[in-house]
Amino acid sequence: MSTVNAAPLNIGVLSPLAGGFYFGGVLGGIAATVRAAGGRVLAIQTLEAGREHADDMAALLFDSTIGAAQVDGYISLLNGVEPARLDAIRTAGKPIVMVSNEVPGLPCPIVTPDNRTGTIAAVRHLVRHGHTRIAFAGFLNQPDMLERLAAYHDAIRECGIEPDPALVFDTGDTLRSGGERAAARLLALPELPTATMAATDFNAIGLISALSAAGLALPRDHAVIGFDDTEAADYTTPALSSVRQDFHRVGNHAAQL
Repeated sequence: MSTVNAAPLNIGVLSPLAGGFYFGGVLGGIAATVRAAGGRVLAIQTLEAGREHADDMAALLFDSTIGAAQVDGYISLLNGVEPARLDAIRTAGKPIVMVSNEVPGLPCPIVTPDNRTGTIAAVRHLVRHGHTRIAFAGFLNQPDMLERLAAYHDAIRECGIEPDPALVFDTGDTLRSGGERAAARLLALPELPTATMAATDFNAIGLISALSAAGLALPRDHAVIGFDDTEAADYTTPALSSVRQDFHRVGNHAAQL
């Protein structure tokens, strides 16, 4: 008796970028999981070549017919693809898994980092050090950052502190430049808060740089905690405490789904 083996799965990954600690980490987790199952990954970068970050991008019109016959299902990262195209993929019978994004009306699994647990732990850490006026700085145009903001509010209330809307700053991006903008707004306040929960390490690094340049002694005058535990966080002065996330595991779980 002969047996027929099922063809290995081909997974298309729709990602704004194909490198960096976040996109590269998620892609690495997807690739390792699919490879272990005998499948193949087709990584499709939906931004033009040469881009270094995806913060100011709009959802893109990916032509879902290109290579469709070679792909059994898709994983879509952030808002790298226009929702109508995702709906077309789903309508064509191809399964989709979303990473760190939700499209209303699109029924599919969604995978995100554990934004809540890490943020709450970071805020509790600051409160244990005596901080009661704690700001939040993050790019409020991404689902992960909004989850971190919601967790920050919950943690503040849990510690008996009423959140102050004046201490929440939209950085406009996840980068160092956004942290520098948040620092300028912090310094303009009548009373400087004593700590900031930054939604990303690069926002935190921008904060540290700008506040130090303004003459503050960190962390004595102002404490900063980041999120993501990037390699860049290892080289700040003073040292940056950060919430560690394993983006490789995010990709691993998305591929398993």
